[in-house]
Parts: sequence; C-alpha cells; structure tokens
Amino acid sequence: MLFDIHGDIWTDVTAKREQGIKNIIRDYHLYRFKAGNMVGGIFVVWADPPHDKTPRKRLLQSIKAMSMEINENKDIIKIIYSADDFYNTVNENKLAVLIGLEGLSAIQDDIEELYILYQLGFRHVSLTWNEQNKIATGVKGDPDSAYPWREKKLLK
Repeated sequence: MLFDIHGDIWTDVTAKREQGIKNIIRDYHLYRFKAGNMVGGIFVVWADPPHDKTPRKRLLQSIKAMSMEINENKDIIKIIYSADDFYNTVNENKLAVLIGLEGLSAIQDDIEELYILYQLGFRHVSLTWNEQNKIATGVKGDPDSAYPWREKKLLK
C-alpha cells in the first residue's frame, strides 16, 4: 500500500477550476494513483508563484476550489483526519486524502489561525515553502532571521 506524502494536487485543482474545469482529480489524477497502486496522499495547498506575493488570497482561492472538488467527487475521494479514517477509506476503495498546507505565509504571524485551518480539515502544515515568512525562514530566506517568532514572542 503506497501513500504519497506530498502532492500539489490542490494547486492543480485551483488553477484548473479558475479556467472553468471541474472533476480535476477524477480526470487528471485518479488514473495515476491507480496505476501506481497509491491509496491516497497528502494534498497540499501552497502559494505558487506568482501567487506567493498574495498568499492569503491564494489560500482562500485554494480552499474554495478544494471544497468544491471534494464535494463533487465524494464517490472517489474522502478526507481523512485519523488512522481509522485512513483504513476505512482504503476499505471503501476511495482515495484517502489528508489536507496539508505548505508554508504559513498566509497567516502572517497569527498562530491562532491554525485553529481555523484545523477546523477546515487541515492536518499537516510546514512552516515555510522556500520563502521567509513571519513565522520561519525557508531555504531562500535570511538565515539570520531563522526564528523571528522568538523576538515577537508569538509563542509563549
């Protein structure tokens, strides 16, 4: 049983839905998962360039597109929140999808917004993509600012 631990599927869903295309997972991705004997994956939202300049706007666009795609494809995918969900979904022969967020630039320095994302179903986050944001520094950021939250006392 194989599970993809990082796929930019929601980015593709967002871009294609902006063009008026629907059923992106079914028509563009499902066959690849089946061909690779994949049972699901972590599908991440991220602010892909040029949207990295407006990450909050892109996050909201992605959540909208993702929500529509999930609702319209309940017969082939199921969002998972726990190990039990994973095994139940595999037994239902649906793709087990864990929602992830790559980089926290969209929430600025408001750590409490993670609670909102959790309520929306996000169960996986990384602090950065490659960028520097108000919470952490990625590979393309300033190494002297590796822990900006310490100075602002965001975490107590």
